Amino acid sequence: LYEALGQYEMSISYGEKALEISKVLGDKLRIGKAYELLGTAHHSIRQYEKSIEYRKKAIEVSQTIGARKAEARSHSQLGNVYYDLGFFKKAIESHKKSLEIRKEIKDRHGEATSHNNLGTAYCALNQLQEAIESCQLSLQISEEIGDKVGEITACNNLGSVYNLLYHHHDKMIKYQERALAVSKSIKDKQGEGTSYSNLANVYHAIGELEKSVQYEMKALAINDEIGDKLRTSISYKNLGRIYYIFGKDEESVECFKKGLDIKRELNDREGQRCCHSSLSLLFSNLGEYEKAIEHQQEALKICVATGNREGEILSNESLSTIRSEERRVGKECRSRWS
Repeated sequence: LYEALGQYEMSISYGEKALEISKVLGDKLRIGKAYELLGTAHHSIRQYEKSIEYRKKAIEVSQTIGARKAEARSHSQLGNVYYDLGFFKKAIESHKKSLEIRKEIKDRHGEATSHNNLGTAYCALNQLQEAIESCQLSLQISEEIGDKVGEITACNNLGSVYNLLYHHHDKMIKYQERALAVSKSIKDKQGEGTSYSNLANVYHAIGELEKSVQYEMKALAINDEIGDKLRTSISYKNLGRIYYIFGKDEESVECFKKGLDIKRELNDREGQRCCHSSLSLLFSNLGEYEKAIEHQQEALKICVATGNREGEILSNESLSTIRSEERRVGKECRSRWS
């Protein structure tokens, strides 16, 4: 419940208490569930190493008590953490283990999920044919078992893969519109918002920026309506990027500011860093160098605090560039008045 509300710290606190009580009682099933909960909560706030630790413990417990369905689920969740870390080959290994177990226990819904996850990981490695095959298998299973949500996910993923293939814009749009239609038919507001956002990305990719804005605005309205703070922040980020391309820096600033506010609420440090970096670039473009420096310094602080060495280097380079530009503009202004 607390995780669904975006209160991840509270979710971790209750998960730790549940784990402690379950250990005292010697209830291995509940211990495994507590590990799962903690793995999910830490994943949500990008504490990936902690998440991996709890996912692996959940797998161990599931294997000990023979809870095959839970084991498959934990392998799947571990694969998702590896994916977010960029360890795509490890993600594929985990999703294959999950798929193998789900086939053994005839969990058709789980099979569809594993195929979808494999498709996403293959896509990240640019193994696009494998990605399409996996997503199509997921779509086929979802249709067979009448899983509308699975059908939506598979269509969204197929659209994303075709987004990477040149001259397949028609297929991109076809799958995303199909996902949107199914979402509307089952009144799945979150799925509807995802489809609008994906369509926005498609039209962005083919250069139809006005349509992209229209669809992202629809996604934003739905995400805000259902209280999905994470997706709302993503919509603001996407709109900020589109407005930047349009040259509408002030509108872009407003979007990234709103996104930053939400990232702070979610305690998403990496998300905050990205927003500060984007705002720094925008204020620099507007000639507001003090604000540009202020935001880049905030990004730098987060990099230092989280051990992000690459981000630290980039922030220092950006600060140097902004200060050089500020001095250059200052000299030009003084020369005009002299």
